[in-house]
Amino acid sequence: MMKIKERRKFNHLICIVLTLFLLSCSGSDLSEDSTVEASSVSNTAFSENTKYEINLEMEGQTFQKNVLIEDYTGAWCGWCPRVTHAIEEVNKRTENVITVAIHELDSLQNQFTRKMRLLFDVDNFPTAYIDRKYVWDFPEPDNLDQVTDLINTDTPLGIKLSSTVSGNLMKIKATIGFGTTISKGLKFTLMAIEDGVRKVQLNYTDYFGEATKIDKFVNNDVLRFVFSEEISGEIMSNSRTIKGAIIEKTFESNVPDYIEDVANLSFVAVVSYADTNEVLNAREVKVNESNDFQNK
Repeated sequence: MMKIKERRKFNHLICIVLTLFLLSCSGSDLSEDSTVEASSVSNTAFSENTKYEINLEMEGQTFQKNVLIEDYTGAWCGWCPRVTHAIEEVNKRTENVITVAIHELDSLQNQFTRKMRLLFDVDNFPTAYIDRKYVWDFPEPDNLDQVTDLINTDTPLGIKLSSTVSGNLMKIKATIGFGTTISKGLKFTLMAIEDGVRKVQLNYTDYFGEATKIDKFVNNDVLRFVFSEEISGEIMSNSRTIKGAIIEKTFESNVPDYIEDVANLSFVAVVSYADTNEVLNAREVKVNESNDFQNK
């Protein structure tokens, strides 16, 4: 028993040293070769190419709140599987949590993940943001209520999505409905994520069989693409975010070359406050599927 404890202490020390070294390399000097670039996107301003209408049946409507978890992680981070385990436990409790895994300094990093880390000033791994407002308290598996308690809050806007991938073209139609007027400025973000990506993962936790190295660790919800030039989202005109309004926009882009399996893609839409980035609501749809508003 003493040898096991000593080994874990040693692994913990090694992980800290490795993390400090890797984070020292994660600034502006990150080489181009280590960042996967994706193709350009279309429809970069949310005010462009949108459909807009007022629907009296939408007035006064409240919607199901979906909580967004953004998990900053990496294959080199031995403590990151702790958050992965916590997310799995949350998903056992509810279907109203949406996760985006943002990888840095491993083969799943891309131009979008790096911009996200810099935007939200993430220096410690793992870090999990809840609705871009709260940091998930350590140890995350013991603080599941911090996530699930937010599900019961009412939200004045709903999101529905429809997605198709035909050939090399991704096409996603996003519709936002407003039960009440929101006078503060809003942003809209649309992301593509991929499930089932297997990579080598270091593990210094007691989860996943306590193995210190997992050869085929399953990475789900991996951030692959963002459909806007601004990583935090496109500004929505507050002249349109009024009671009864329904705003619809279609996004198109080519499938990035580094997607491993198009069938494992999903698309995540997020509406947040423009000034604070706090998320009002989020929605996810799998590839070639559609959903409707989650009215309460």
